[in-house]
Amino acid sequence: MDGSDEVCEIFCEPCEKAKQKTIAEGFCVDCSEYLCGQCFNHHKRFKQFEHHVLQDKNSMPLDPKHTVSKYVCTSKCQVHADEVIKYICKTCDKIGCNVCMTIDHRSCDGVRYIPDEVKKSVTSVEIQEFAKMIDDMHVVQQELYSKIGQNFQVSDQMIKTACMDLERQKDQIVSFFESLYDTMKTEVVKNRT
Repeated sequence: MDGSDEVCEIFCEPCEKAKQKTIAEGFCVDCSEYLCGQCFNHHKRFKQFEHHVLQDKNSMPLDPKHTVSKYVCTSKCQVHADEVIKYICKTCDKIGCNVCMTIDHRSCDGVRYIPDEVKKSVTSVEIQEFAKMIDDMHVVQQELYSKIGQNFQVSDQMIKTACMDLERQKDQIVSFFESLYDTMKTEVVKNRT
């Protein structure tokens, strides 16, 4: 079979956890999880999932690795709960959905699409300089860790040397006192006779 003829079946992940094989009919962007029709419908009903962005079978990612663009807007608008925040008004320094921008920022010149602004910021000189600064700091940190490791090795060697010197001096002192003891004992015995 040719690679382009292959059909990749994607299964519902909650059902797979329950040891069932059900074909996925949707995807939750927030959970990064494929859902069958039943799980998809239940996902919409629960309060903890009410602001999750759901994609139906036609718009869900077809890659089982869940590759979703990192520039996709997923946060729900606080004013219009069914809408996703996609725009920023640089004039007013506010974010909002399509409806917010159409109603409240119609005359503003600074309305921008957030994913486009994110893409621009990632390639901006300022961000690149900041990234380089972080990389440089990481190199300095690694060098410091290396020096600390070397210092620990030197310190360990100094401790070993000091302990060996103390042991040698102890042996010399013991030897001296043993010799002194033997000499004094010999003298005492000599003087007694």
